[in-house]
Amino acid sequence: MNPGGVPTGSVWMCTRLSPRLAVPSYTRLSITHVIDFLPGITPYESTIVAEFVPSSDSVRMVLTLEPLHSDDFTKMSMRGWTSQLAKLNRRFGGRTKEAHPAGNAHG
Repeated sequence: MNPGGVPTGSVWMCTRLSPRLAVPSYTRLSITHVIDFLPGITPYESTIVAEFVPSSDSVRMVLTLEPLHSDDFTKMSMRGWTSQLAKLNRRFGGRTKEAHPAGNAHG
């Protein structure tokens, strides 16, 4: 925990989806993240959608993030996802676009 009582890490648990609920044509993935680790905040769900758009010799990934319970946490989430996408780009030689303030991060 940091001094504000917010955990410095989290545990992700995933369940296997049935084939008919899985990613159709492998172009879109929707993840529901349960936000239940913040002191004083009632647990809630947040959805992240990843869309994969094929292009000649690459695939463009677009993330759409739901706003969180506050602007500050939404901005932190966007910075975190932008950082993770930048790591993927460095690894695979892609490009990163700026995150959009409306809650969408593109990469």
